[in-house]
Amino acid sequence: MFPLFPLKVENIKVDVYEERQKSPLAIIFYSVSQNKWESGNTGNGAAFLPRKDKVMNEKITELLRLIKENPDLPILPMVDGEICAGDDYGYWNGSWGTARVDEFLISKHNDSIHFKSDDDVFDVLERNLTDEEFEKLPETESECRPYFGALPWKKAIIVFIEMLDEEVLNG
Repeated sequence: MFPLFPLKVENIKVDVYEERQKSPLAIIFYSVSQNKWESGNTGNGAAFLPRKDKVMNEKITELLRLIKENPDLPILPMVDGEICAGDDYGYWNGSWGTARVDEFLISKHNDSIHFKSDDDVFDVLERNLTDEEFEKLPETESECRPYFGALPWKKAIIVFIEMLDEEVLNG
């Protein structure tokens, strides 16, 4: 194995290893404060990816590429509501979904999350402005776009966490 690419996210460094395949075989995590990668140590933790699940490997590879290209962006996991079916446990299983760089906004009124790329101009404005502010807006979408663009959007890497595929569990 050899490092496919190293990347640094806050206080963690990640090396992605491959072994003659196009998708990652292992992801090694290092604590930046301990400088483990300089001493050649094997790292603080490793996550080995199952070769059987090609789609999951592709999704993880895409996520790692986005992190490498955008190391200063926060990562916002969006967890499918079906995963957390109750409050019986503290953690639930999930699968890696798609990842993308986008801008998001959390509504002050109801904590709903909106993505700029969804381009729901009127819906986002209605959910993020007061009733008085919304009523004063122009009637057409094109006239409302400057108000939509002026909202406090935050750029991030968005990662969707989906229901766990039974094949992953039963492999």
